[in-house]
Amino acid sequence: RKAGGANPGVVMAYHTAAQLPVYEFLAREFCVCDHWFCSVPGATMPNRCYAAAGTSGGLRNNIKPSRPYNLASFVRHLKPDEWRWYSHDYVPTIWLIDPQVGLSLENVPAFFDRRDVFGHRSFLERAAKGDLPPVSWIDPNFYDLTFGPAGSNDDHPPSDLRAGQKLVLQVVDALMQSRAWRKTMLVITYDEHGGFFDHVQPPKAADDRPAMRRYGPRVPALVVSPFVAKGSVAKTVFDHTSIIKTILTRFCRKANGRIPNMGARVKAASHLGELLTETRARAYKR
Repeated sequence: RKAGGANPGVVMAYHTAAQLPVYEFLAREFCVCDHWFCSVPGATMPNRCYAAAGTSGGLRNNIKPSRPYNLASFVRHLKPDEWRWYSHDYVPTIWLIDPQVGLSLENVPAFFDRRDVFGHRSFLERAAKGDLPPVSWIDPNFYDLTFGPAGSNDDHPPSDLRAGQKLVLQVVDALMQSRAWRKTMLVITYDEHGGFFDHVQPPKAADDRPAMRRYGPRVPALVVSPFVAKGSVAKTVFDHTSIIKTILTRFCRKANGRIPNMGARVKAASHLGELLTETRARAYKR
């Protein structure tokens, strides 16, 4: 039934494997995280902030791109040559989240599929050479950012889903053909749920701010690596801060096992290392 001109069928909709063949392939060959929750029961940018900084500063709603969030992102704990933030748009999200880092280093901007004006190589070019930095972040061509090439491939309505499938295929193919593949973990997820219905109640979450102590709804998440079990499904509760926890645990852990303090949410997050269950890189035939 329609109420007030709205169509409830929209929020109950889904896409088939035939419509999303790249995701179908990755789910069959690698790992699906079916308890990955977005960090905030709110809008896009606060969730992106949690993915990079472990907090949104208490915000649930978007603010104008001209007003940065000014949050301390995880890249502050990495050496300049340990990370790169690749984008399609001229304005990478790190500039909006942590401009202190984003505007002070030459690590950004760098582009996914083309060199920037300074001649910095693209993600695809570096993957082909096998010399990607330890941490690479890829922003798609966002529909809600208009500072860049026309079109979008982020699956944000009304983006063409085929463009998103092409982007993911390009990333996966570039990594599989790279000599870096045997030591790669690729995480694919969405910032928020887009208003689609889900029957799983978001659980409570640790957070320094009492008002933010609950996850948002579940979002799609895939972990692609030769060290994850084929066709596996992870039931562990993850959220976007699990990305930070994984990076800090892998690259910033002290001899005593401690990692940099990025707040209660990151401290409590599960990191993705538990998904690497294979004792040796699983052979994959293309």
